[in-house]
Amino acid sequence: MAEMAGMTGCRREALELIALVTTELKTFAVRLRQTKGVSAVASKCEPFRSEDRSGIEWYVDAELLDGRALSWNLLLYCAVVWNIEASISRVDHQGSQTIWRLERAMVTEDDIDQELISVLYDLARIDVGAYLGPTIGPPP
Repeated sequence: MAEMAGMTGCRREALELIALVTTELKTFAVRLRQTKGVSAVASKCEPFRSEDRSGIEWYVDAELLDGRALSWNLLLYCAVVWNIEASISRVDHQGSQTIWRLERAMVTEDDIDQELISVLYDLARIDVGAYLGPTIGPPP
């Protein structure tokens, strides 16, 4: 595989990391589908490449019965250095609002696995009920 600007060749560990994150977010999406007040859930993993960076974006979107929605996003990209971004957004009749955000810039290649998994679990543990009230919760 030819090397891309600023990036090393594909490693088995990188593919395993992508698979792990994708599987964990799919499991999270399944749990969300079973949550009271959630009408639909979608999850996706999308690789991307532009002139200044390449990476992968994962997201889980949940539509709520009351018309609102929540979106969990996780982004890993290389723009000279590795970066990780994660956020949770709430969408309602007033628009979209970020309710939680985390950025880790300049992550070393040696630490990318540990950092990405740490951010993934932080993202999945956030209690969004505090932002939405009693409309969502565990299955009855």
